[in-house]
Amino acid sequence: MSLTTLFITFLSFVYLCTLIRKASKLIADKKEEKMAFAGNVALYAAITIVMVTGVLMMERLINVFNWFMIPQSSNNLQLTSMFNKNHVFSCLFLGVMAEGHVLAVVKHYSKGESYYDV
Repeated sequence: MSLTTLFITFLSFVYLCTLIRKASKLIADKKEEKMAFAGNVALYAAITIVMVTGVLMMERLINVFNWFMIPQSSNNLQLTSMFNKNHVFSCLFLGVMAEGHVLAVVKHYSKGESYYDV
């Protein structure tokens, strides 16, 4: 949980930088660039949902490297159970998204294009 807590902060920064840096892709004329941008945003969103629901489903204090403690989000077991179910489904969705990303990269490279050609 310590790494997840730190990674949520890091991912938020990366997500914001990506949106700012690649916002021009939304007005790009290539359909593939728009699809890649939308796919990457969806992937970042899925990762964020997985991590946030993972934290919210905790039924105890979260110890962050013995630096500080984050209290559990709720004492209500029904609520944490709901977050647990959402976490499982979002993990499955993230797995499908990751597989789609790998397939898109394979397709991209099979066409003879590299990352730097885009």
